Amino acid sequence: MVPILDQSEIPTRFLIISDTYDNVSPHPPASLPNSIDVLIHCGNLTYDSKLAEFTTALALLSSLNTVPLKLIIPGPNDWTLDDAAYEARITEASNTNKKKGGTGALLPRDMEALYAEYGRPGQARQLLLSEKARQHGIFLMANEGRWEFALANHAVLAVGDVQT
Repeated sequence: MVPILDQSEIPTRFLIISDTYDNVSPHPPASLPNSIDVLIHCGNLTYDSKLAEFTTALALLSSLNTVPLKLIIPGPNDWTLDDAAYEARITEASNTNKKKGGTGALLPRDMEALYAEYGRPGQARQLLLSEKARQHGIFLMANEGRWEFALANHAVLAVGDVQT
């Protein structure tokens, strides 16, 4: 008979990485241990919050098939994941334009160039919240709150506002 373990007695292996700044290979590292239960990427997944950087990161994390759960905690460089921060950047660019003698508004061609590089507001967030991301065990922790994940080793991982 297999003994029933208390949740606190279930061994769980974490791999924590941070501040990769889009400085990752599109191929997973060959030396990654097979027994990782949870990967947590803490802060600055990207260098400049460009949509292509998020696409590369999603592809890399998706390719880590031996890690069933991957949590992403954005950092300040990942500002396109936050619509308010994105709008503040647009306002800042408009103010800079005005200080340089412009109208204070970005021209449609400027906005299209911005959207081509950074995506539209919410687009990067939707990429990381997509069904494809979920199917690969990728979860974006962009909002405050509480999440619970049932792990493959039968443990339950609680993240966020954990009540003791």
